Amino acid sequence: MKKLFITLSLAIISLGLSAQASANASQIKWTVVAKKTGANTAEVYFKATLAPTWHIWSQDAGDDMLIPPTFTFKDKDVVPNGKAREIGKKISKAEEGFKNKLNYYEGTVVFVQKVKFGKQKSITGSINYQICDPKRCLPPTDFEFNAAVK
Repeated sequence: MKKLFITLSLAIISLGLSAQASANASQIKWTVVAKKTGANTAEVYFKATLAPTWHIWSQDAGDDMLIPPTFTFKDKDVVPNGKAREIGKKISKAEEGFKNKLNYYEGTVVFVQKVKFGKQKSITGSINYQICDPKRCLPPTDFEFNAAVK
């Protein structure tokens, strides 16, 4: 009986995690492109397209409790050069319960990260992000990417 309870509990938890992951995937679409800018430099473009009513935090979200997008590169030879630039219509809004205005994007935003790299023909890594609608925020999620350097 105890084994049955544990098995059912694990099944329910895994279904819940799977449902959260698919909820994220249906509310945001990522496109990642790497454009060579020099012999060993490139700009990596991370384009987020969000479903209506959903938003993603700016890198300067306005409160430490919020989870802005972060970009991690798998290959140690790929080194970010500064902070990613944000292209889009940033919304800054005062919200109850927060001291500062919160900063986020709706619709589409592009994050552009300059990088130095070795001899890679593609750049791989992950984006950790959180998306929210007016009623809730989904748990932080990782999106894995592999972008050919062109």
